Amino acid sequence: MQNLVEAARKFMQSDNGSYSRLADHLNNFAPRSDGSSWTKDAAYHFCRTHGIKSNRPCKNQPAAGCAQRARTRQNIINATLEALSRQGQTIHDIAPVQLKNIVMLSRAPLYNVRNNWHELSNELNALAGLPKALRIIED
Repeated sequence: MQNLVEAARKFMQSDNGSYSRLADHLNNFAPRSDGSSWTKDAAYHFCRTHGIKSNRPCKNQPAAGCAQRARTRQNIINATLEALSRQGQTIHDIAPVQLKNIVMLSRAPLYNVRNNWHELSNELNALAGLPKALRIIED
């Protein structure tokens, strides 16, 4: 078992460190005693239980998260600007922006506004012509 752990650790530290390739490698060099094949899920579970990490970054998740947050911020900004135009106001009338005003105007969930507040407030204040450093801290 120790040899298997060391072999898996060495393989995952190489530049081929994917779980599906590890499963193929283990099927060729260390088949399971019960006769079943190694799958990428089994290889992943084996690595997790033995503290083995892949040095290969997951490239899709961070980009997807950044893109989703950017779309959420853009939707909140658009909803806020539309609400202001319906009321006959502009972004300059509510600058510097405050969390409760943006939640009320955009009708976005407080959770979404609060989790994006730093970037959102900077973007809205930039639309109003205010510098980034001018932020109101709310309780």
